[in-house]
Amino acid sequence: MQSRYTVEDVKDWLIRDGIPAVKLIILANVLTLFLIIFRVGAVKNYLSFYTPSLFLAPWTVFTYPLLAAGDVISLLFAGYWLWVAGGALERSWGTRSFSIYFFLMSAVTAIGFYLGTLITGQPVVLAGLWLPLAGATIAFAMRNPEETILFFFVIPLKLKYLALIDIVFVFAAYGSMSPVMGIFALLGCAFSYLYVKRIREGFRHGNMPGGHIIYVDPDRQRQGAGLLKQYRDYKENKRLRDFLGRSNFPEE
Repeated sequence: MQSRYTVEDVKDWLIRDGIPAVKLIILANVLTLFLIIFRVGAVKNYLSFYTPSLFLAPWTVFTYPLLAAGDVISLLFAGYWLWVAGGALERSWGTRSFSIYFFLMSAVTAIGFYLGTLITGQPVVLAGLWLPLAGATIAFAMRNPEETILFFFVIPLKLKYLALIDIVFVFAAYGSMSPVMGIFALLGCAFSYLYVKRIREGFRHGNMPGGHIIYVDPDRQRQGAGLLKQYRDYKENKRLRDFLGRSNFPEE
């Protein structure tokens, strides 16, 4: 009997596991990989980011992660790590916040390469998940620094060390073009660090845009609560004394 999938089945699959944004990004990569295999060259021109063409195709600072780069094996590894690291971030932050973070981080990475091109004169083409995954790895590691994973499915490695390896790989890959380009290639990683350290942790501690983070000492907080309780007891006793007119009502 032939199975039939409906729109509701697709929606259910997307929202299942709480990572619809991650699934859609992976699906976009799969789709563009098939388009590239069948030689639909326009998809590369429309979605890839080319530093000299920033102002001619500004949308590409957001779209290049949706364009598959490399072969099927490369996409399998990239998709798997996006599912792990990106999925954990999306479940933690929510789909809207994760999507904003992911595409802003991708744009910051692209703009970093544009600045590098202005300085070095070396044009760069960006496509695929690997550079955005570098930033996502930093964010993932900051939230779970002591968590151990199997690096290359074999070597036990804490995420905080994976983040350092990630930074070295990115710098080495693009620093071979120029040390300046290697530094600008790390802007996405720097953005991820600041996003988790300042923005996300700031909101978690009650910081609002334009405001200040207020840290409360737990001991002082408990002490303040005790003083407030004593003051409330005193006011209640005074109210009862006034109401009953009993001069022998115990004083505080």
